[in-house]
Amino acid sequence: MEMPEIRKASNPIELARRWAELKNAEPKLRVRDAADRLGVREAELVATGCLEGKAIRLDVEMATLIKRMPDLGEVMALTRNDSVVHEKVGRYDKIDINPHVGIVLNEEIDLRLFPKHWHHFFAVSEPVQDGVRRSIQCFD
Repeated sequence: MEMPEIRKASNPIELARRWAELKNAEPKLRVRDAADRLGVREAELVATGCLEGKAIRLDVEMATLIKRMPDLGEVMALTRNDSVVHEKVGRYDKIDINPHVGIVLNEEIDLRLFPKHWHHFFAVSEPVQDGVRRSIQCFD
C-alpha cells in the first residue's frame, strides 16, 4: 500500500498572506483548490481564518459534535474528496455513534461515520454576496 504524501505545515501568518494574494487574483477559487495550489492541506488553509476571526477551532470529539447537529435544524451536509462531491440538505436525526462507528439515518441524510479518522473541527463564517455563510468543517 502506497503511503500518502506528507506535507510540511506552513507558517500560518505567511500562509494567510499567500492565500489572500491568491484570493485577490482568483476570487472564485475554492479553498480545496487553493490549498492544492499553495501546497498545503485544506485544513491548514481553513485554520488561517482563526487569525482573522473567520474561523474558530473547535476542541471537541466528533461524537459530541455529531450529537449536537440536530440543534442546527436543516443544513447542507457536504462530503468532498478527490473522487466525489456529495451534497444533501436535511436534518441530522436518528444518530447512533460510538468511538468506532456512527450513523445518521433519515430520509434526507444517510451517513456512516468513523470517528477515529476525524480530528480537526472548525466553525467558519464566510462573507458572501447575500450575507454570511456558516459552516462546520471537519478534517482527518
